[in-house]
Order: sequence, then C-alpha cells, then structure tokens
Amino acid sequence: MSNPEAGWYPDSRDASHLRYWDGQTWTEHTAPADLPPPPSTPRLNFNVYDSTVDVMQVLDAEQRERYMHHTLKSFPTWLVVVLHIVTLGIFTLVYQGLKLSKLPLVKHDDFTAGKGIGFMFIPFFNFYWLFRFVLGVTDRLNFQFRVRGQPPPISRELALASCIVHLIPYINIVGLLILEPIVAAQWQSATNKIVRHWPAEAMPAPAVGAAD
Repeated sequence: MSNPEAGWYPDSRDASHLRYWDGQTWTEHTAPADLPPPPSTPRLNFNVYDSTVDVMQVLDAEQRERYMHHTLKSFPTWLVVVLHIVTLGIFTLVYQGLKLSKLPLVKHDDFTAGKGIGFMFIPFFNFYWLFRFVLGVTDRLNFQFRVRGQPPPISRELALASCIVHLIPYINIVGLLILEPIVAAQWQSATNKIVRHWPAEAMPAPAVGAAD
C-alpha cells in the first residue's frame, strides 16, 4: 500500500493542530487546525551538503527544525560489519539504503529508499548510481549533525574512495572487505549517535484521504 500524499493532517498528539506529512515521514511542522494550513516548505535547490556551506547561516530556525526530523533506529555497529562481509555487501545495500526513507528530503534531487536501492540493480547505470547512493547516505547522515551545529562524523573522502575502488577489477576485493565495512561502520555509528542523542518519536502515517 502506497503512502498518503504529502500534506497537512490532523495531529494525533494534539487535536487542535495539524502536522505536516512529507509523503514519507512526519515532520516537526505544526499549524492550528482552525486556520488555513501554511504552504509546505520546498526542497532546497542548492547543495546544502557541501562542506563549505554553513548550514547554521543559510537555513533559518524553522527550516533547521524541520530537517532534524528522522525515523532512524539503532543497530549494533559490529553486526553491521559482520553482515556486510557475510552477505558480500547485499545487507549494507538494503539496510543502509532503507535509511534514505528515514531521513528528511532536503535537496531537490534527494531520493527515497525505493529509488536508491532499486537503481543499484540496473546494469551499467549502477556504476554511476553507486556514487549517488553511497555519497547520498553519507551526506544525509552527516547533515543530521551539521543541522544541529555538530561536526559531521562520516568521512566523505573515504566513502568516495570506496566507490572508486569498488569499480576496479581485482582491487575491488580490498574495497569489499576493508573500505566498505569501514564506511558501513561509520554510517551505523553515526546513526546510533543520532538515535541516542536525538531520538525519533514514532507516529502512525495519516489515513489516505484525511488531509484538510
């Protein structure tokens, strides 16, 4: 069953307010139910993930609050590494790829888990998509720290290196057994820190057709 369309829905925590559903997850945006709902905040059309961009300066407080929303869950980092090696990377592709639908869509070209994972199975195109996928997970997890004024914990350079090595015959075994597990461990360690310090509050998805 597909998710309801993005829009303003009754807030299950406060009947006097509406809460914005972005099509994948609940955001932190609320509005009084007896007033016309405000327009949704569009996705950004500049590269806010660039390390030279000062997120605290280019985004206002309301935007930063919205982009802090997530539905991530913790998982043992050591087990992520073991399962990556045992499954030859398939576990990492699926498990880490699912995070793309548990993080806010910030940039205009951000994608969700279905597209992120699915495009990895398209022959030849997946050579390009590997970079979009790996750097996408890296940037969006790091952004959760940057938007809170914290330093990003995941090495983007290492993530990029793992993509390059993955495409080189014979040498790619080094990436599979060494570089990629390190990147996966950094992803999970960052995820666990986000969940530990800024936990998500679960809310059920709105019923289809319930928007005002």
